Amino acid sequence: VKDYSGNTGMESRNFYIDNAGLPPIAVEMQGPANITKHTAEIGWEQSVDYYFSHYVLYRDTVSTVTENSDSLVIYGSRYEDSYTDLGTDISSFGLLENTAYYYRVFVHDTYGRSTGSDSAATDRKSTRLNSSHIPLSRMPSSA
Repeated sequence: VKDYSGNTGMESRNFYIDNAGLPPIAVEMQGPANITKHTAEIGWEQSVDYYFSHYVLYRDTVSTVTENSDSLVIYGSRYEDSYTDLGTDISSFGLLENTAYYYRVFVHDTYGRSTGSDSAATDRKSTRLNSSHIPLSRMPSSA
């Protein structure tokens, strides 16, 4: 680490923003990653709010994800910043094909206030081939 005056050192420090009296600072969602046929990994930046209490991740099938949407997980550590949505609450297979899912993280502070992040979306398209669109040809019969 090197500072403005040219001093170097190995020490690092965490800084948090003291925003007493204000709602917590929203985090920014990262695009869904590792999307498979029935799962998606959701990530977000870590909270820098001094009065951080916990995160709550919500999912919905409409883009206006609110605290009334389905809650997926509650994390009490600011360092827990990702979740793999297996979708087992929707079906035994997981998330449904051809269904868009929207996610949003709400940061809660020790005063009971919360602020929502931006939204992240998965656009789940079917990976199955539709046989009616595959051209077929006859193979010559062997005699």
